[in-house]
Amino acid sequence: MQSVLIQLSALSGLLMFLQMAWTQAPLEQALLQGAGTGLAVYLVAIVGLTLVRHILTYTPEPEAEAPKEKVEIDGASSSPSASPDRSDKASDAAGQRAPARSARETAVAS
Repeated sequence: MQSVLIQLSALSGLLMFLQMAWTQAPLEQALLQGAGTGLAVYLVAIVGLTLVRHILTYTPEPEAEAPKEKVEIDGASSSPSASPDRSDKASDAAGQRAPARSARETAVAS
């Protein structure tokens, strides 16, 4: 890839030199403009290539996640190997919440 960038920058510098020479510019100015253009193209291409390589090779470290709890809905577990103690607790909690909701609804209705 390095050789392609050198050839690309040399070609652009040569084309700039020839364009400046054909427009009857002084020889020193044409040489300086061609060399400057070639160097600028080379630097921009190298910096761009380095950035692209850095972006493509960068892999962030995986974040440490806390273990997630399994959520049970209406006493039914999402996994077949759930402990019976958890399902009993969930159904008891659901049973306790139901009267509280109906009491609220009757208070709002009256």
